[in-house]
Amino acid sequence: MPENFNQFRRSLITYLKGVIEEKQLGEIYVKRTDDAFGFATGALFISKVFDEKSQEKIKHIVEEIRLTFIETLPNIQWMDLETRQQAQIKAQMIIDRLGYPKWLEDERNIDRFYQDLNLSSTNNPMINIILVRRFQKEQNLKKLGQRPDIEEWTMTPIDVNAYYAPWKNMIVFPAGILQTPFFDANIPISLNFGSIASIIGRK
Repeated sequence: MPENFNQFRRSLITYLKGVIEEKQLGEIYVKRTDDAFGFATGALFISKVFDEKSQEKIKHIVEEIRLTFIETLPNIQWMDLETRQQAQIKAQMIIDRLGYPKWLEDERNIDRFYQDLNLSSTNNPMINIILVRRFQKEQNLKKLGQRPDIEEWTMTPIDVNAYYAPWKNMIVFPAGILQTPFFDANIPISLNFGSIASIIGRK
């Protein structure tokens, strides 16, 4: 990216947010790569750092939190009976998605996901940024008039974040946040309850 463009971008962010953005080039490149190819890079990421043991352990923690919440509901006095009953139903039916979307396990699905993305061989990265943005907009436009996909993720596997989607009653914890210091499949589960469980419980 031309330096004068980057300088303008930094000035704009400083004006809009009131903070000076000081990011290393490596951090910027990783973010832009994830924005453009998040599911492709995510598939590589999970193949290295998120195995079946991690999946089973985090699933166990989620289930323990769910069961504990349901068990404590009868003792919550500030809720009336009907509200407690609805909360129990909601907790029982909540969908959890942990680590990554399952379609990433097949490389052919990744190829199909990006098949309409055509990049330029030019040395001008701005052109490819525009092509990526166009691809993403076209992907969103294809969803118009379609039934919502309950399995769709709005984060990629390497995101260090989590979210609850109320319209799906679904919690999503990407593999990116299921790493140390938040989570480690190789340490006693009690230590994981002291870290990642607080985030899960909040969601």
